[in-house]
Amino acid sequence: MTLRLLVILLLVLASWAMAQTSAQKSSADNKNVTEALKVIQGKINEQGEIRYTMVSENAAKKLKVENKYAVQTGQALIDAAACTISVDVHMTKDGKTQTHGRDTVYIRDVTALAVQTQSRLIREKTARMGIAGWVGKVSPESYVLQTMHRGRVSGMFFFRTQETANQTADAVARATKLCGGRALL
Repeated sequence: MTLRLLVILLLVLASWAMAQTSAQKSSADNKNVTEALKVIQGKINEQGEIRYTMVSENAAKKLKVENKYAVQTGQALIDAAACTISVDVHMTKDGKTQTHGRDTVYIRDVTALAVQTQSRLIREKTARMGIAGWVGKVSPESYVLQTMHRGRVSGMFFFRTQETANQTADAVARATKLCGGRALL
């Protein structure tokens, strides 16, 4: 009877120790997720409004169009439990609102990331739309971090420097993994 009681006691103690270790690991994981999301939040919020001029030219038709843009993805808020980042999005073209609202990116669902220049983004969008003959250039150049989910854009964040965009992409990749999503390269 004593040996049986001892075995039961050891099993209870082992279960308790495993539960404590699991709780500590869960607490550490939550802290790491929160830290990674806060890095992303800080990088987004420090950008403020980014102003640029886009010049579109069609050399064959001798046409040139110049537009003034302002874009801001800011007031980022994180939810570590849901692994999300919500941001206010505001874009104007020649002083008129083009886009305005709040968007949420589900970090756990991010399957790919892309950092590129605004000029490249415009070239790709123009090509997808089948518009030929036009070339767009952004000045001063800015950078976009696109988050993707199953081949579709799930979020876009705008940055003044490529370095900041890349740092944010690294933090998103880390947060995605910590949130239980797919590890991103």
